[in-house]
Amino acid sequence: VKWLSTAVIGLLLLNLVVVSILLFRKPPHPFPGPEENRRLNPREYIMEKLRFDEKQKAAYEAAVFKHRNSIDERENSIKELKKRLYATLLNSQPGAAKDSIETQIQLVQKEIEDIHYAHFLEIKAICRPDQIALYNELSKEFASFFIPPKRPPHLPEK
Repeated sequence: VKWLSTAVIGLLLLNLVVVSILLFRKPPHPFPGPEENRRLNPREYIMEKLRFDEKQKAAYEAAVFKHRNSIDERENSIKELKKRLYATLLNSQPGAAKDSIETQIQLVQKEIEDIHYAHFLEIKAICRPDQIALYNELSKEFASFFIPPKRPPHLPEK
């Protein structure tokens, strides 16, 4: 009985350690690039890959600030639209209101993609002619900058 109690307590402690590791570890960064560059955020990664000088970095930082503000505004709009969308669940026949709100969400999402695209054109304009080849290579990774990390699958409760 004493041995069994010790084994059970040991297994419980081991389970707690495993669960805490799974819950508290950071998810892998979705950012592309070699392992040593995964620690960089997209802003730093782009500056490093394009080998920006100090003047270019300042111009890029200003572009990032403008870009982030524009995106934040659109994301806030989408949040508000989604609140309105899901509020239509209270209606017995949400049809037209639901469709209208979904169309508005699509338009705002298109604006977001247009803002991202314009931002990358702005980055290209910051590049010197000798950096355009680096930019063209980096442009193959741009789409992956906006892909959120994969969530673990949701398992139904038993």
